[in-house]
Amino acid sequence: MSRNDRAATELLRDSICAVKGSDQNLDLSPERPIMSDNGIDSLDLLEIGMEIEERSGIVLAEDVLRDIVTLGQLVDLLADRMQTGP
Repeated sequence: MSRNDRAATELLRDSICAVKGSDQNLDLSPERPIMSDNGIDSLDLLEIGMEIEERSGIVLAEDVLRDIVTLGQLVDLLADRMQTGP
């Protein structure tokens, strides 16, 4: 796992925790669907996107968020944006 992947995973974890309030049962397995047992629904996903933007300056448009299926896809997108700039 690259440094950007680790940073992206941490950013995602922190953002989900800020929106959902806890990380006790948070499973960030890359193959896991974004809207899964973690209790994330479509509104939460938009809030997570806003939290990511607030924390990092990375802007994730609503249509981009809608196309993301797995947590790994979101981590990859974040890691790419961290490397190339928001």
